Amino acid sequence: MSFDERLNAIFTLLHCSNAEVAKVSGIDASIISRFRTAARIPRASSSQLIKLCGGIMSYAYENLLWEELKKACKIISTDKPEDGIHKYLMPQGSKRISKHPVHKAKVNAYPFFGEKLNALMNMLDISNIRLAKVLNLDSSLTPCAKIVVVGNSL
Repeated sequence: MSFDERLNAIFTLLHCSNAEVAKVSGIDASIISRFRTAARIPRASSSQLIKLCGGIMSYAYENLLWEELKKACKIISTDKPEDGIHKYLMPQGSKRISKHPVHKAKVNAYPFFGEKLNALMNMLDISNIRLAKVLNLDSSLTPCAKIVVVGNSL
């Protein structure tokens, strides 16, 4: 099972929305949405993933669903709860898993600006929302529109 399939299984079990988990995890609901659709796959050490695991744990405890989640994720009692969720979501450790070729490193150097920007954002673990805030842009713009706006503002 892939990362997004595992994450969606957790959300189905908890009967929760992206916004509900975002509220307790401290990350934006749009990031959770990108994770759930496999538009973005986090690194195992990603701060966003770590916060998400803590948020899932908190939501499960608050809604009395921890025992069900524990069984579904095969969390053993010696694990810290959020570590058990993390192990379930990322069974291969820090290895990045992706269905999308844009996330895979290419043998040759990236010839296009958009690919270079995406590679940098993945390396630095920067979300589109955070980039938009730093550049003082509307976060609803697509990455391509951001590139055009940034290019025209230089």
